[in-house]
Amino acid sequence: MKVIFVKDVPKMGRRLEVKDMPDGYARNFLIPKGLVVVATPTELAKRDREVQSHEDAKRLVDSLVESHFKKAADETLVLKAQANEEGHLFSGITTKIICDHLETDRHVIIPEKAIKLDHPIKSIGAYEIELTYKDKKRTLHVLVEADKKK
Repeated sequence: MKVIFVKDVPKMGRRLEVKDMPDGYARNFLIPKGLVVVATPTELAKRDREVQSHEDAKRLVDSLVESHFKKAADETLVLKAQANEEGHLFSGITTKIICDHLETDRHVIIPEKAIKLDHPIKSIGAYEIELTYKDKKRTLHVLVEADKKK
């Protein structure tokens, strides 16, 4: 029996995958548990529409991220953090903090995984951070300054 997986089933199939399964197993176990549906022409058409919309959404996200990459590398991101007299920060600047500042200050959304930072920034100064997304690389210039609030 040809079935369409509704959910990921370990060692069997992934969501929206079409597979041939033994009739008894499909009828007595997979269908009653809501893991699969029978692959009728209407269900196959619904699956194709869902796969197409998922691919369209993925393409849109990719194009947005690429345009945001260009925007992020255009100018220097200035971050202010509390530091002691020697210039050491009280708390390190992580990829999460950089992502949040890009989003709030520049309205640029970049996935946290795209920022390549070996370890948190722990001192004042200028840094060049590599941004990588789908084989495209950009350099983000970050300037860390001491926050004057006390």
